[in-house]
Amino acid sequence: MDRPQSSSGDFDRRSRSSRHLTKAKTAASFAVLFALVATATSTTAQVPNGPVGLKRVGPLDPTLGFPAWYEDTSGLKLGVCKDPGRCFFRADPLRPVSFPQTEAQVLAGDFNFPDEMFYYAIENLEIAPLPARARVLYHVAIEGAFASGDVQLGQQVVFARLRIRLRDLVPESTYTIRHPYGAEVLETDVDGGVFYTRDLGLAVGNFQGALYGDIGPFLVPTGFDRNAPKGTFLSDGGLTLETLEGSPIGRNFVEYEGPGLTTLFPALVVAELPDTIRSTTFSMQGQVAEQYGVGIDNAYYSATGDAASSSMSTAVTVFAQSAEGQSLIARAQDGTFVPMQENGTSGHYFAQIDLGGANASLPANLEVHNVSDTPLTQATRANLTDLVTVQSAVYTLGTTTAPGNLVVQLVSTDKSTSRTMDVDLADFVVSPVLTGGQGDASVSQPVPATYVPPEQIVVRSSAGGITVAPLQIVGAGKSTQDPQVPGPTADAGLDQAVDIRTVVTLSGANSQGLVTQFLWAPPTAGFEIDNVNSQGAILQGTVTQAGDLSFRLTVIDQYGRASEDTVVVHVTDPNVVIDVVAVTAARYDNGKGLWDVAGTSDVQWDQRIDVYLALLDGNGQTVLVNGLPVKDPARHLGATFVGDLGFWRYRAPTSTFRPEAIPTAQDQFVVVESSLQGTASFRFRVTR
Repeated sequence: MDRPQSSSGDFDRRSRSSRHLTKAKTAASFAVLFALVATATSTTAQVPNGPVGLKRVGPLDPTLGFPAWYEDTSGLKLGVCKDPGRCFFRADPLRPVSFPQTEAQVLAGDFNFPDEMFYYAIENLEIAPLPARARVLYHVAIEGAFASGDVQLGQQVVFARLRIRLRDLVPESTYTIRHPYGAEVLETDVDGGVFYTRDLGLAVGNFQGALYGDIGPFLVPTGFDRNAPKGTFLSDGGLTLETLEGSPIGRNFVEYEGPGLTTLFPALVVAELPDTIRSTTFSMQGQVAEQYGVGIDNAYYSATGDAASSSMSTAVTVFAQSAEGQSLIARAQDGTFVPMQENGTSGHYFAQIDLGGANASLPANLEVHNVSDTPLTQATRANLTDLVTVQSAVYTLGTTTAPGNLVVQLVSTDKSTSRTMDVDLADFVVSPVLTGGQGDASVSQPVPATYVPPEQIVVRSSAGGITVAPLQIVGAGKSTQDPQVPGPTADAGLDQAVDIRTVVTLSGANSQGLVTQFLWAPPTAGFEIDNVNSQGAILQGTVTQAGDLSFRLTVIDQYGRASEDTVVVHVTDPNVVIDVVAVTAARYDNGKGLWDVAGTSDVQWDQRIDVYLALLDGNGQTVLVNGLPVKDPARHLGATFVGDLGFWRYRAPTSTFRPEAIPTAQDQFVVVESSLQGTASFRFRVTR
């Protein structure tokens, strides 16, 4: 947002970082983009779906794979801002915007779409008069990007970002930033700077997470009509500075409080507040959603009668979502469109489509159109399934003299033919059953007394329907009673270290016990399994991603008892630069509740350094691998960046709101990790 004013803001910082990528493109740039750079603790609280915050995320755009809009509590819906002149949208302005629909298009670069874009962003940047170099930056956004860093199918994420950056203020001093959505207390480093970022909602494909961020309702230019027509732009994308309205706490400005500010920014001094400056103008981008779209929440078919005698009657039930007050129509199997009704929940719609009798085939597809959009938008669903309902699921515990027993009563909406029902009882095999003339089926199967039942069952119909139901546990038996034979012990083998694109073979053959099943759970990314050579205790495949890949082995014995073990394959890419990181000092000031960790890196540019406490085992002892402490991902202290001469320093306070950052009496080591995979550990000291 600071493009016309400065090169120190959020957007220009990313362009500078990209120049430092070495031989192979590393994940460093994306780590900077998506990390939670916590140099201080926020004083604000999240109130999702209340009067403060965002309210709802719209249906997916079937072309982009991103939500059509985000709605705040005032009802304002903003879509992706795609105009290169009024939005930060780095597509080629001379070509039509296009999104890749196949992997081949991605590889060929056959698209015109940026790797990041915005639903909403505001920014306040103030630069001190020369010769001072001081500047203060406040930035919030609802941003869309890709977890892979580049445009990639299936990697879409949307997150809420709050970013504050201070430069050339008083070193090692406390500054309070009061902004439209709350307040933050930050401490500058030895250079008088702060780079603080909080991103929420980074899970791939889970677009609800952004609702829990620091944003909402949307701030708008003073006098802006929140009921403006579709496609209306909030502003000109930062070319004009605006005053704003809409803060949920009545603070339509940013105040910075701390030493030296009134001297550096005399034009912004607040007379009645010492050491405080106030800025009331912002650059902005955002666009009222051009289309509201439509999404199918659920759909299933029902069938009665007999297809062979042309007496079968079918119907389709459909639930859809869009904005409130839309005109939606639906049809199944190329039939006639019927209108959908908005049900009791605003923006949610329902219809039942009667396909009539004498229909010789089951409906295979469904279309829902939003005719209120111009051009109209639509959602489709192929391979319509039946609806399976579990009427009861009861597990009777076994005893020393009798086995346990599973009884399930279920019914399918397909009553026109017999359907196979598979009941999934965790790792225990239940024999399939067939439905009768009323679509109903019953399961009754003995289970070994030693079997430990799960909390729920999963039922899958041969017509495609899937349902999950809780399992009721009855009886006074002891399903966990140990038999005479000891339980199994899984052994996934020793950890391995290999180069990327190496074929690895893992073996669970050293597992102990009366093992009947070997179940491997490879990582979801970075491993291509060889299905031919992966049999029984053996798992084989090619590693395609650098980093630590975890493989979990579960073995099950003839009594249904299970044991797990995990093996890690450390994968390195010889084409990627790995820096050498060192910690030169580390201390925790118990009196001030302050961490101070410093060190060096042999890669002398603005790369990220994350700081963690070392992992402790169940006895409070430091976990060591090859004699070195291991980081605890759940106890992330924060992050900093390497300076121009290769030095870095992390200095930040803790608080009761982040107990994971407060060391216990058992903690002894900090572990640091750079964005280029360099690691180091150091025994910290505690001072008073």
